[in-house]
Amino acid sequence: MLETLQVIWFILWALLWAVYFVLDGFDLGLGSLLPFIGSNEEERRIMYNAAGPFWDGNEVWLISAGGVTFAAFPKVYAVMFSALYAPLLILLFALIFRAVSFEFRGKVESGVWRGFWDLVHFLSNLVPSLLLGVTFANLFMGIPIDGEGVFHGTLMGLVNGYGIAGAIFFLVMFMLHGSLWLAIKSQGELQTRAVASANLQDFYNLIDVYIDAVFHPRISEDIFRQEGWSYHLESEDGPLTYNGVVYNEMKGAYSSPEDVLDREILNALYPDTPYGFESGGDPQCIPDLKYEDFLAFHGKY
Repeated sequence: MLETLQVIWFILWALLWAVYFVLDGFDLGLGSLLPFIGSNEEERRIMYNAAGPFWDGNEVWLISAGGVTFAAFPKVYAVMFSALYAPLLILLFALIFRAVSFEFRGKVESGVWRGFWDLVHFLSNLVPSLLLGVTFANLFMGIPIDGEGVFHGTLMGLVNGYGIAGAIFFLVMFMLHGSLWLAIKSQGELQTRAVASANLQDFYNLIDVYIDAVFHPRISEDIFRQEGWSYHLESEDGPLTYNGVVYNEMKGAYSSPEDVLDREILNALYPDTPYGFESGGDPQCIPDLKYEDFLAFHGKY
């Protein structure tokens, strides 16, 4: 009986999230498209009006999904809100600012005022779209928790390849949904641009670009030296140093003692898992990487 109830609640939980993504997805997508499709004040006003009567009602499904998680799976709720506390808090504030942008934009007849709230509206729709993608991608992949439900990871650890792919997927789907909704709710040039942005062939072209970037990246030796590491000489009398985009980024990441301690703890606790290694590379080890080894690793994985 207990197992049957768990299955029923899980199906209900999944259904509530699916309904939320379907219903709130179009206005998140509309807001993310605002600076790209709305070319003047009239068109931007139409885009606001297309989402205006629905966005607050659609968020009820988000509250319902969270409530079901708390009621049916309290341990999952506790782990989620502990492990994903920072992204969920950012999501909350973004949704608050989105609500404010709907209400405040028309309060003052000023181009600067409306432009400011247009920016707030765009960011408060873009950020939740990306955060939801990162969050659910990591949930599907699995987050590092122990038997007591304690999270053993970092915020930056959630921004992995799978998480980034999930964020892009969610954003593209929401924008596609928003384009289709706007095509129904508008006319004239705005409708034409909305239809064009939702064109299936254009979507395939976008996917081709991402797939090509993932499977056929530019990894010539010059790119490797620029992005990875290379020797650098400021002047004839200056010291020979290391340079490179990734190398310099990781030097900055390792400049914080707290971050270094956190990484060492993860490496010691999970030596045989991805958490036992530094995905960005240890700056002490990066100069040991040879271009041939880099090519061989990319060819294998």
